[in-house]
Amino acid sequence: MAITPKLLKAQAEYQRKLKAGLVKVPPYKDPIERLKEKPMSRKLAIEAKCYDCCCFLKYEVALCTAKNCPLYLLRPWQKMRVPKTYDEEKANETN
Repeated sequence: MAITPKLLKAQAEYQRKLKAGLVKVPPYKDPIERLKEKPMSRKLAIEAKCYDCCCFLKYEVALCTAKNCPLYLLRPWQKMRVPKTYDEEKANETN
């Protein structure tokens, strides 16, 4: 996406409205909070269970190795970009 003068103007206007209190940023809700709002949602139930099982970290769900888990193939965030660890970065530098 190219940064155009029109985009910069729109961003400045949005920031001005935020500071003036005319616009509110929606609060972040974790998967468990979202499930409480829609308890009959299968998708949200799977997200909440995986999120809970993986120490409340989305990228841990993406790295999940519990292949015997019945939700393994259904787990959310499988295509998420996972931050590299320090050891992986060092191994890539030496190769």
